[in-house]
Amino acid sequence: MLAGGEGRRMQSFIRSWLGEERPKQYCAFSGRRSMLGHTWDRARAMAPPDQVTTIVGRGHLQFLDGIEEPAPGAVIEQPADRGTAPGIFLPTALVAARDPSATVVVMPSDHFIHPKADFIALAEAACREAAEQPGRLVMLGARPLWPETDFGWILPATQQHSLPLRPVAGFEEKPDRERAERFLARGGLWNTMIFAARVDTLWRLGQQLLPEMMLPLYALCRELGASLGEPSKAEIDRAISRAYHRMPHADFSRDLVQRCPEAALVLSLANIEWSDWGRPERVVESLRRLGKKPALPTREASPILDGVLIDAPPGQPSVASAVQL
Repeated sequence: MLAGGEGRRMQSFIRSWLGEERPKQYCAFSGRRSMLGHTWDRARAMAPPDQVTTIVGRGHLQFLDGIEEPAPGAVIEQPADRGTAPGIFLPTALVAARDPSATVVVMPSDHFIHPKADFIALAEAACREAAEQPGRLVMLGARPLWPETDFGWILPATQQHSLPLRPVAGFEEKPDRERAERFLARGGLWNTMIFAARVDTLWRLGQQLLPEMMLPLYALCRELGASLGEPSKAEIDRAISRAYHRMPHADFSRDLVQRCPEAALVLSLANIEWSDWGRPERVVESLRRLGKKPALPTREASPILDGVLIDAPPGQPSVASAVQL
């Protein structure tokens, strides 16, 4: 579970709403469960708790105290922000130290996904395909509703939508409007950044495309593997700190995925609502598409949402509900 982002585009909205700095994954925009809590729900439906790992940003552990329940499995705090590639590869290093051939599914924690059961079925199918096809990343792509320039795009190599799993012709991260319209016209999909892969597949691609990033990760695996018995949390934290001290910055989409489209396959999230809630208006749009009326705590929370009916009790809790469903 990826929960290391700072959510900078939502910061002013959340500050006006809660009166404090809080990354969006630790907020509840729908009902009373945080976005991270919903992501944990999806993870629990797919794997035992001890097989779930959540990676958070530096200083984020304080926000877990206000979450509605304890985290399943391990929680790793990144010593520094080194980009999304180290954020993805670091937890897989802990898996690789135990079972290099294991299959993992990577899920960001700031996504709106509905319905849950249909998504779980598709994510489990992606895991099966990844396990059976070493060397492949199985990406989940969302059907686009408009030519979005804030999302990455996946261009399938074939337009045969009846095929459950399609090869990928290319990726593009946050294109301009003209290129986004072209991707939309050509049957492109929004890149959800949810994917399944074998750990050894990920590490082979990392070695090919990001060798400088992989060196400290290999050292981390050797250090953890050399421990007598299961390493303690303190030992793991010290080893991670040493690895991150030598870790270069790298972006998973730009520096790895876009450079190896031939290694990717894509499954479409057919009949599943998906959105990256990186802007306040996307929260409103997603809920309105489901026939829900947003009710925001303060009219001043965002000029974008001015005019929306306000219906919230005074005195919001530390993890509040922006939308009562």
